[in-house]
Amino acid sequence: MISFTLRQLECFLAAVEEGSVTAAASRLHMSQSSVSVALANLERSLGVQLFVRTHGRRLLLTDPGHDMVMRAQRLLEDASGMADRAVAQERVVSGELNVSCYSTLAPFLVPRVLERLAASHPQLHVTCTDPPTFEALERSLFDGTCELGVAYDHGLPDYLAAEAIAAVSPHAVLPADHRLAGDERGSLAALADEPYVLFDASQASTYLLSLFRAVGATPRVRYRTTNVALVHSLVARGLGYSILNQRPAQLVSPDGVPFVVKPFAEALPALRIVLIHPDRSQLTAKAAAFAATCRDVAAAVYA
Repeated sequence: MISFTLRQLECFLAAVEEGSVTAAASRLHMSQSSVSVALANLERSLGVQLFVRTHGRRLLLTDPGHDMVMRAQRLLEDASGMADRAVAQERVVSGELNVSCYSTLAPFLVPRVLERLAASHPQLHVTCTDPPTFEALERSLFDGTCELGVAYDHGLPDYLAAEAIAAVSPHAVLPADHRLAGDERGSLAALADEPYVLFDASQASTYLLSLFRAVGATPRVRYRTTNVALVHSLVARGLGYSILNQRPAQLVSPDGVPFVVKPFAEALPALRIVLIHPDRSQLTAKAAAFAATCRDVAAAVYA
């Protein structure tokens, strides 16, 4: 049975290199008496005398002491390597992970997250679904199909733990030849009397219609759709204006007609992007890695 400790070996090597108990204690940030006790206990455990103590308090190695130096160094190096490997192993995240991201948010966030994860955690394989409704996303969390969700905060239920990672402000989507297209900012109050193309997904529409109440206006809803691409196409062809929170990189509708987006002049409430999971569940290392990458990506995209 091993009766000495790694700390005793550290004290031994420090004493060898420094030449005295006092200097070894200073180097190790220990008291002189603690180092002396550690050395005495090490000698007792090994059954040999490692040092000869001189009157000047200098330490001289005995023959067994000389033999012990290399052995102690190897033991400490092996122990350090074992600790480093354990830490490295802890950082390796591997296996399968299922997550769910709200469909209108997924194109802006998920590809960037997966790209980074492929580089940082190549052994982690993520499957991401993009349900069109929050209810479907919620079900995937509670039936265990997915471990983690990414969604907009449209008033989350109390039984979901949520962490906000970004906030996106609403913007006006206008035809390229709209009278406000050349302005730096649009005015929701000035648009309210025009035909409105409502993105009518569940909960999203509640948030969007609340923006009109915030400026004391009532929208004239002309078209309703749950398809963001169709919103862009309808607006681009001059059939109304719309309001969305995500701004596409290319301001061209799927059928090739340009449109413009403008921030609002009014101070309208932003929409939070949140990571969600059942509040009584703890994230696995795989889900924690995905969540950490989401935070980093969201901070860069929505800065």
